Amino acid sequence: MRIASSSDSSGWLELRWALIRQESNGSGYRVGRYATRGEAERVRKALEACGDAQLYAIEKIDRLQVPSSGVGSCA
Repeated sequence: MRIASSSDSSGWLELRWALIRQESNGSGYRVGRYATRGEAERVRKALEACGDAQLYAIEKIDRLQVPSSGVGSCA
């Protein structure tokens, strides 16, 4: 997965695009996060070119989808 070194003034890393692998049983998982939709598309095409028969979706990640620090902790 690509790691971004830039962030805006709030510290938000600009990996705003997710590549999601869709399994045949209906479940899916995040393959990676990318700075641009084009970058996510290139990875998707590379996976498909290798003969991977799974479906992939690209989704834009909204800031509101990213939990803030401490959310979901057991403390």
